[in-house]
Amino acid sequence: ASEEFYNMSSEVHGICLIINNFNFEKARQNSPECETMKNRTGTEKDKKSLSEVFSKLGFRVEVKNDLDGNEIFETVRSYSMKNYENNDCFICCIMSHGNKGFVYGTDGQCVSIKKLTSCFCRSSCHSLDGKPKLFFIQACQGSETQKCVPAESDACNASNDTNVTKGDLIPGEPDFLLGMATVLHCLAFRDPNEGSWYIQSLCKELIANYQR
Repeated sequence: ASEEFYNMSSEVHGICLIINNFNFEKARQNSPECETMKNRTGTEKDKKSLSEVFSKLGFRVEVKNDLDGNEIFETVRSYSMKNYENNDCFICCIMSHGNKGFVYGTDGQCVSIKKLTSCFCRSSCHSLDGKPKLFFIQACQGSETQKCVPAESDACNASNDTNVTKGDLIPGEPDFLLGMATVLHCLAFRDPNEGSWYIQSLCKELIANYQR
């Protein structure tokens, strides 16, 4: 195989972990700041699309629904402790509300994206050394609005007083890819009926262009 490409020859390429947060009732009850945090209608369609696409691409899909902040971190950390010697790749998809540099648990607790991706550093996850670690995140990363048609946002009282850079999101190591639904400082949008624009577009492109 060419050194320009990753080895993807395993029968099962690896695990695709999907964290799908829909119900934010606990967050609304726990914090006045989260009173406007809606349930994420349309996310079930995203979960279904991701599950179908990555199953077709040769991944074992594992779904975790409605995780609070601590559960998000502990789930991701537990997956970083698995043995991936017989796998080619690891994928993590997180769909939730968010703000600059973090995603929300269903209890309104913030979880740093950098903290999650760092679980898969070489020092923490030896069996994925030299293998791609892909993170796809559907969540707002601020409160600014790019021109678009009206839709629901995946944010809760997003503020503009935090400076976040790419280096604050993924480790300074090779083999990491972070795909975000929006650029830093901006809202991400989700259609309550059709799912999020980012996840649906991602799935469409993967199916149209993959080769096995």
